[in-house]
Amino acid sequence: MPRLPRVVHVVIALRHGGLEQLVVRWTNARNARQAGSTMVCCLDETGDLASELEGDGPLELHARRSRFPWDRSAVKRLRSYLSTGGASGHTILHSHNIAAQQYAALA
Repeated sequence: MPRLPRVVHVVIALRHGGLEQLVVRWTNARNARQAGSTMVCCLDETGDLASELEGDGPLELHARRSRFPWDRSAVKRLRSYLSTGGASGHTILHSHNIAAQQYAALA
């Protein structure tokens, strides 16, 4: 089977909600097909649903989103992870709301 590109889901946190539950299900299903192919990055904190992720837990950026217009150190941490996180081949960065999209686009 060909190697899947790595997918990184960017969310604010994995708190209980439809979006967050979907990200957990997608991540677990894809990683069951190919271990390590999908992971989650949380801008703020992990949240309650993080314990439902199989395999590696989410990356926490601890972004201070009250900084205007964004927390540059969190953007740098995400960019650093994407460039050195063991990604072989392509990485797809999938953001799930406006705040997550802003940080993903900047990274």
